[in-house]
Amino acid sequence: MQPFVSRLAEPSFWELALQVAGVNFLLSGDNVVAITLASRELPARQRRWGIALGVGVSVIVTAFFIAIVSFLMQTPFLRIAAGVALLHIACNLGSIDPDDDPSASDATAGVFRAARAVAVATLVMSLDNVVAIAAVARDDLVAMTSGLVVSIPLVVAGAATLVAALDRFPSLALAGAGFLGWIAGETIAADPAIAHLLDERLGSAAAPEFRFAIALAGAASVIVVKWRSTFRDR
Repeated sequence: MQPFVSRLAEPSFWELALQVAGVNFLLSGDNVVAITLASRELPARQRRWGIALGVGVSVIVTAFFIAIVSFLMQTPFLRIAAGVALLHIACNLGSIDPDDDPSASDATAGVFRAARAVAVATLVMSLDNVVAIAAVARDDLVAMTSGLVVSIPLVVAGAATLVAALDRFPSLALAGAGFLGWIAGETIAADPAIAHLLDERLGSAAAPEFRFAIALAGAASVIVVKWRSTFRDR
């Protein structure tokens, strides 16, 4: 405990921690979208708890991933499974009418359901983010953890602001879901097995265009599913 306390007085420690916090905040845009869409399922009085729990889960998952990122990044087919999982999440987030007034028990269950969705989404989308965070932290786990904790209020504020914007302009939720679909497509295209196949069949020059097409297809598929479900519910 004493070494940790003494490090708090070092300017270099806080410089490194703030760098980690800044990188995590800048790379958390996709996580903020997932947290926002998940929390919109909750009644207004429960959203603050949903956002806070979602951000906390996001930070924990990110820290966990940093410990095993080298192994995960090289595992074939992992990104494909992760991309498919994110497509499923994107198609289902925000599917509950936020104007409903569920019972207290239902609201509590909704908070944990939203946090679970955020955890899975973060698990998928953190595959690349943690590489940058780990590089900035330079194997300093204490500074990394402190930086992630410092970034929590920034991410919470971003999610709360986006929730307010979506309440005012509900159609933005469709764009947010499409963005998650785009990330899912990029995740699938970046899988080592898919990347090797594209490079082998199309060549290094054409492969990036096909990866772009996969990402676009992911966004389009989610938008179509959400659009159809919107009309079906009316």
